[in-house]
Amino acid sequence: VNTKALKTPNISSHTLVDLVGLNRYSSVGKTLLTMFGLAERKPIPLYQTVKGQIVEEFATQYLEELYGGRYNIESFTLEQFPRFNQFPDQVPFSGALDKLIHGDTKLPVEIKSKEMKDHKRIAIDRNYPKDQVIQGANQAYMYGAEKFMMLYGFLSPEISNILKQLTENDLWIWGK
Repeated sequence: VNTKALKTPNISSHTLVDLVGLNRYSSVGKTLLTMFGLAERKPIPLYQTVKGQIVEEFATQYLEELYGGRYNIESFTLEQFPRFNQFPDQVPFSGALDKLIHGDTKLPVEIKSKEMKDHKRIAIDRNYPKDQVIQGANQAYMYGAEKFMMLYGFLSPEISNILKQLTENDLWIWGK
């Protein structure tokens, strides 16, 4: 349909999860309306953004320690790509890798920040959330990789509470 009333859909890894019905906070219908510009997109809560940024910093340190400089680890942000898309040739799909390990083969890394209450289920029992595995697999597919790494960072209840208080009360200042 070619009309100014509808915007061209853009399917990120998060949107893909919504479209297959794995987002408990959104319906497939709401996702479709949002994709075509017929419903407003809800902003990501500042707490979630800050939590993710902190975990990504620790993930970088962890990967550097784990691989001891044997591999180059490249980091990405949506902002570094035109239209926030590292994969412009994959229309209507879009997104950006969190990290990419350059070794014998290139390995995309999907990083997730979680609360400590999820540690046993994910890290010990290896019960990985389907929605997050789909996100990682989708990013790897768009990059052209056969495998990918999921890396989880778990925040203690104390740290989570501090971050919530800082972000809810506008006490957080994030510099570039």
